[in-house]
Amino acid sequence: MVEVPTKFNKTGKRILTDPYNDKLVCAPANRRYRQSCKAIMDKFERNKDKPLKEYIEKMSQVIASYVGSESASDEDRYRIIKFLAEGGLSEYAEKPPLGDISGLSQMVQEAWQKYNEACGKLWKERDEALKRASYEHDDMKRALRREISDYFHHQFHPEDDKPNS
Repeated sequence: MVEVPTKFNKTGKRILTDPYNDKLVCAPANRRYRQSCKAIMDKFERNKDKPLKEYIEKMSQVIASYVGSESASDEDRYRIIKFLAEGGLSEYAEKPPLGDISGLSQMVQEAWQKYNEACGKLWKERDEALKRASYEHDDMKRALRREISDYFHHQFHPEDDKPNS
């Protein structure tokens, strides 16, 4: 066992096997990475339903005002009621539902676009955060290895630490 001073532990030292095991050297980086990934995924899970809720709220207002207007035809009202009775929005639909009803098409298209943009932004933020956590993980592992390597080098070659005169 070798005791190595380190800045990555609260105690200021690490106990490593000799020869040292890379898994033990990188343990603080791996622990921090797991914690980061969990926090990122927890945040994503908390926020993933927000775009859908906003879309449903907007569509509820749009449909209610359209159905209540005098310009809505009986056929369009029937299609809307049938759509609502069948369960409404398919999560994987490629185009906005009810988008071909003339009095609704513009508002439905805008709500659908906002929904897709919000979902895309949420996924992009998650992916970027995971990527950033991965880079930080790799940087910390390199720093840990460098710290251990520098320590061992100093132990066996103290003459390299003397300044050149």
